[in-house]
Amino acid sequence: MNIVENRITVRTIISLLFSFLLVTGLDAQPLKLRVEPVNFPYFTGIQSFSYAFHDEYLVLVGGRLDGLHKRRPFESFLADGNNTTLYVHDVESGETFSYPVSLLAYPLNDQLQSTNMEFYQDGEKLILIGGYGFSTQNNSHTTYPYLLSIDLPCLIGQLKNDESPAGCITVIEDERMAVTGGQLSKLDDGRFYLVGGQFFDGLYNPMGPTHGPGFTQEYTDEVRRFRLKDNGAGLEIVDYEAWHDELNLHRRDYNMTRVLLEDGKPGLVAFSGVFQRMVDLPFLNAVLIDTSGYQVNNDFSQYYCQYHSAKAVLYDENRKENHVIFLGGISQFYNDASGNRVEDQDVPFVKTISGVTVRENGELLEWVMKDTLPG
Repeated sequence: MNIVENRITVRTIISLLFSFLLVTGLDAQPLKLRVEPVNFPYFTGIQSFSYAFHDEYLVLVGGRLDGLHKRRPFESFLADGNNTTLYVHDVESGETFSYPVSLLAYPLNDQLQSTNMEFYQDGEKLILIGGYGFSTQNNSHTTYPYLLSIDLPCLIGQLKNDESPAGCITVIEDERMAVTGGQLSKLDDGRFYLVGGQFFDGLYNPMGPTHGPGFTQEYTDEVRRFRLKDNGAGLEIVDYEAWHDELNLHRRDYNMTRVLLEDGKPGLVAFSGVFQRMVDLPFLNAVLIDTSGYQVNNDFSQYYCQYHSAKAVLYDENRKENHVIFLGGISQFYNDASGNRVEDQDVPFVKTISGVTVRENGELLEWVMKDTLPG
């Protein structure tokens, strides 16, 4: 609904994330990295959002404005902390276009301001699943049972013209999509992979589901894969199946990335996450997923990043290696000033820049940058 000046370029927005120099050989730190902050003076920061790129446009959807959620039910995940605006940033001109989701009908007005939606950009479509937030229909907090498919060129055009993007969004209602805090991707079998996450209904309470107003929390413990089919009247979910594992897939709020494995075939790595079923601590192992199934790698421990964080993936075509870089996040371990690994079972926020190299045979190697984030 408004346009503001924001002087950024494609070059500076890329440098916001990283600037890399590859060095010869794989040692304790196979990359050098420089992180440069970029100021957005007219843009409010958001977290737990979804995003997509189309041409020079960056689309931001959902998330929260209030940072880390409060730990008392009557203060936690309040609706007035939601990001209630759809944003389109033109990274060439610096213009920002926005639209309030309150002008849309249900369920778009609710789900598009939820937190921790699963999302994946499939060409010119942004696929959104689930997310947690306050439901105006139920008058309570819940996880939304909808899959949304957003036509990015359409949405960008509507916001640039200050018009409703409702016609750019297709909605599928399906309880199997009621997931928050999982990860979504797509492999070369044409199927989407919805990995981990949970269904959360009610107000968050760190004392547990039987305290205060109470809540329902059910981890999916699954990899759910499916296709989206255009049946002429809209989209439908077809060829659905789930791989269930209560021990190893019982994770949420974690990182997952696409990587290239043997013969250049894409796969997925579900990295460390929370929480183990038998102890209230993060997983340290990883799960490798491809079109034939999944494998748990218990020979690998990821010490330096256990929660969803900013990340990037580089592929070394000569060495056939993927380098996954994690910026900060929350971690059970960090290095002290002497470079010694320290454990903190309160799992605090950290300023570590760490990485995991994924070789084409699925072998994983973790490393830590000497430099850290500035705060």
